[in-house]
Amino acid sequence: HALKSYGGSAKQLVRLGCIQKGQRYVITSKFQLLKNEMNQSCDPDATGNEKCPQILFRAKLNGQFSLFRAKAIGSPSDKDWNVIYGTFTADSRSENAEELRLQYENLNGGADLIVDDVSIRKIPIDCKELKERGDEEIAEIAQKDGICK
Repeated sequence: HALKSYGGSAKQLVRLGCIQKGQRYVITSKFQLLKNEMNQSCDPDATGNEKCPQILFRAKLNGQFSLFRAKAIGSPSDKDWNVIYGTFTADSRSENAEELRLQYENLNGGADLIVDDVSIRKIPIDCKELKERGDEEIAEIAQKDGICK
């Protein structure tokens, strides 16, 4: 497994100095949920045990926080890898942060979380750049959301 979290939540610190104020970023991650070693489906809009995990991107500076969320997209299934996706425009707290953290939340009651291909990437103005880097799925979503042209 890439990373497997048993209950609780998975957290990862992000290297400081890489986020620039005013720049747009996309957060993506693949995930699967396992319960008793069986894949589980989830619902991005649910509030109970069927809810999908989310990523909280947290920038901390002088005891204050900027928070951005990435959510599961599509219809997460129990068959394949599912995708978490979110975009944000960095503020000065993100650029000058003393701590940057990605944290998985809303873990499906009792299910183990497996994650892979976690990334935070700059979003170019032109979606063509994303496609050239091999990020065609993200380029389609970003274009559909009006994030890039």
